[in-house]
Amino acid sequence: MNLDVLIEIMNLIGDVAFAVSGAMTAIEKKMDIFGVCMLGIVTTVGGGMTRDVLLGIVPPVALRNPLDIGVATLVSCIVFVWVARSAYVIALSFAFVLFCCS
Repeated sequence: MNLDVLIEIMNLIGDVAFAVSGAMTAIEKKMDIFGVCMLGIVTTVGGGMTRDVLLGIVPPVALRNPLDIGVATLVSCIVFVWVARSAYVIALSFAFVLFCCS
């Protein structure tokens, strides 16, 4: 497997984990779907954009590669709909985030 492909796969796994984390936080705060998507996106790309701006990398990588924002939006919407159907998913989502980030 090519190293670039492996790095991109790991990046997408991280994007999913952070989007789930942000979406779950927004759902706990009783936000609507717009708030859930916005917090999912900000959680996913916020740290990397801050890093890029502080290092002088303009435009930030998240704005040059819109895949990260698209994945964050899609995952946040899926989490919103999924949690609306079942409260059991909250525990599974946090377990997934902990699994991916550890």
